[in-house]
Order: sequence, then structure tokens, then C-alpha cells
Amino acid sequence: MLDRFLRNTLWLLARGPYTCLFLLILTRPSTAQSANPPDANPVRALPEPLTASEQKKKVQWLHLIRDSGVFLGVEHGFRLATEADTRSSLKGPFLNDWGNAIGNMHGWTDGDPWVVNYVGHPMEGVVANYIWINNDPEYKDVRFGKSRRYWISRLRSAAFGFVYSAEFEIGPISEASIGNVQSKYPAQGFVDWVITPGLGFGLVLLQDALDRYVVEKFEDRYQNAVARALLRSFIVPSRTLANTVGFRQPWARDNRAGVRAYRAGDPSLRYIDKPDEPLVASDRPWTIPSRVDFDFQATSGLLNGRCIGASGTMLYNLAPSWSLVFDGGGCKLQNMPENLSGDLLFGTGGIRYTIPTNSRLQPYIQIRAGVAKLYQREVLPDRRVALERIFGSREKIPNDTYPLWAIDYDSTAPTISVGGGLKLGLTRAFSLRLAGIDYTRTGLATLNGRPAANNLQISSGFELRLGNW
Repeated sequence: MLDRFLRNTLWLLARGPYTCLFLLILTRPSTAQSANPPDANPVRALPEPLTASEQKKKVQWLHLIRDSGVFLGVEHGFRLATEADTRSSLKGPFLNDWGNAIGNMHGWTDGDPWVVNYVGHPMEGVVANYIWINNDPEYKDVRFGKSRRYWISRLRSAAFGFVYSAEFEIGPISEASIGNVQSKYPAQGFVDWVITPGLGFGLVLLQDALDRYVVEKFEDRYQNAVARALLRSFIVPSRTLANTVGFRQPWARDNRAGVRAYRAGDPSLRYIDKPDEPLVASDRPWTIPSRVDFDFQATSGLLNGRCIGASGTMLYNLAPSWSLVFDGGGCKLQNMPENLSGDLLFGTGGIRYTIPTNSRLQPYIQIRAGVAKLYQREVLPDRRVALERIFGSREKIPNDTYPLWAIDYDSTAPTISVGGGLKLGLTRAFSLRLAGIDYTRTGLATLNGRPAANNLQISSGFELRLGNW
């Protein structure tokens, strides 16, 4: 589906922006290409340091929407230009087709090649992160390191990366609304929901580290503006693209001067890392209240058939013991009969009460309600074998023949869950969920003799606590 998009995107990233970048450099004044280019006022080449009022400045939302819209338009414009299936699916009732595409989602894989899912989409996630970073003035001067300001900045960008990824997948301007991609086999999976923001966040950290320890080291030693611009652009290509859609110089940086002005050892041309404000001292840091917590856990259902998967939880802490809890995830059905497979998806919200204790062990109880979807696929082996003979191999069977060799079954129903668990406090930022046990009751139908209405869910994972460091 996105194979051509990825190949051409990689081509553009490798050639297009850098060809334009080289031409832009050539058209700049000749002094820009000298080994020691003079600057009339080199200090002004560095963005102005943050004032006290700017440190509290809010995100530049209008610019953020503009830059995101440009990037989104480029992505979907390319899809429309190169994918005949996308263009042919534009007919029909918009809202109905959009809703059907979203409702058809299930499972992990989406039919894209490995390189698309695990290279192309993470690259999209990195660009989305840098679009946020470019429009978050409170943290525009940070660079890779141990400081809390850096990590707060990147966690903020990661949250936006997830929002952008969700918009690209199922939002009003998305694959689901433009072309109804998820309505067709085999594009229904959730792989991009996890890999795009998750692996993309890891690549942001990698590119930030390369910018500090490779690009900056080079700039400290060499002053050639062309070489500096090319290195900044090639080593951190996702920031290059984010700068481009934001109508900035592709090689722009907010934590040091431009490629012509920067001089090693001149503090007026580089932001000095600000010391972190001291934290409130505590010999029990895990008890310091946080504003928002994120849990990531592996899950297993045990009662009506084994179902192994994962979920994510967001907690909004109202008081030291009371929290709003929102949970979403899925699992793959195990021990299924031959030619039958399936999965279970769920999304819930509710309230959690954490029992106060004087130890690291923190028990909690919770109640949640939401929606669950059960999906099963039955493969018709005789029909698929016949199609393999016609087309030469299984890999060559067209996707649009799916209804000829498989039958889909699904059931969607409300769900309510009651349970609790035990956490182990480690630091003010991290806790472990040693175990969680929840009894879930739903109205799901029995499909192919496999009941799933009631289940006992076991979970274990870790928790990231925000707002207290």
C-alpha cells in the first residue's frame, strides 16, 4: 500500500531536500562558502536567549497546525498521486466509508512490507516530533543530555507524535477518510499505531545525540558553511524535513548559531545548558504526587481461552489516592483450531483508588467501563489452494480476492471491568506494576464455539510518572 510512497520518500529524503539545500547555498553570498566567512554581527546569528516571560510562553499552536498541515498534505498528496486504489475509493458516502474503515481495524499487521512499517513510518514519527519541537518555545534551547528540561521537551514531542500518527491513520484527513484504506484486507492492523510514535521517539533521541556528538564536534573543528549545512541536513534528516515544512532553513538549529556564524568556544554563539531547578528532597520519592502517569503492560486473559497481548494506560491523578484511568489494548487469541485465528480489542475508562501505605508496595483497586471487539478469521483452505494454482503462489494472490478464500466474524459489545493490583515504587519517575488482576464481563457473542464474554485479565509492566520532576 505504501511501498511506493516509502521508496519515493526515501529517494526525496536522500536527494530532493539536499539538492535544493545545495542550490540554496550556492545562491547565497560568496562569503558563505569561504573557510572563515565574515559576519557583520555574528552574535545576532544566534536566536535570542529565552527571557523569563518566554520561558512560560505557550506552544505556537497556529504555526504547529500550519506545519503539521503542510506535512500531512504532502503525505496524502503523494498517496493520491501514486495509488490508484486510493483514488478509486474516493467515491461513496464520506462519513459511512470513513466509519467502516475505522470499525474494520483489528490485529497487528497491515500488509505493508517490513521496511515500510519499521523504517518509513518511524521516519514520519520523527518528523512529527521535530515539528512540535520547532513550535515549543519554552524548550527551544535544549540539546541532548541528562537535563530534565531535555527529557520533558522530548516527552512533550512524543505525545504530539502519537496524536499526529493517529490523525494520519484515522483522523478527518487520514488513510481511513481518504481512500478508506483500513476497510480492505490486509490493511486493518494496528502496527503503525505503536511503531510510528514508539520507534519514532527512539530515533529522535538518536538524531539528537548525533547532532550533539557528531555534528557539533565537526562544527567546532571546521568552519566551512557548505560542509556544515550538508552535515546538519544529512545526519539529522528528519529535522531537515520538519524545518522545510515549517518554512525554515533546512539546516536551522535553535540551540546554536547558523552555519556561517557559529564559532567553537564562543559562548555568545551557543546556548549554555541551564541548570535544572532543584527537586524537593525526599527519602521516599515514589510518594511525591505526579500529575499524569502512563502504564505499559503485557496482558493475558485466562478464563474463556487464552489471549496474550499488551495495553497502555493513562492515569490523571485527581488527588494522592484518586485517579481517572483510561486503558486501551488488545490480545491475540491462542490455541485456536486450524484455519481459525482471532484477536480481542478493548478500550475502557474509569476510576482507580490507590490505598495509602508507608512502604514501596502500593495496592490499588479500580473499576472501568468501555467497549470490546472480538474478531475471528476462518480460512477456506481448498479455495486458497485453488487460487494459488491459478496465480502461481500464495504471495501472488490479489488482495481483492480475500472474500473468496476467507470469512470474517466479529462482535462488538459494552464491557465492564473490576479489579486491582500491586505496584512497586522505585523513583519519582518510575514504578513497576508487579501484578494486575481484573475480571471483565462483556456482551460479546460466542463465535465459532469460542466464548469470550467473560474473562480474567492478568497484567504486568511499568509506569512512567510525569509532573513531579
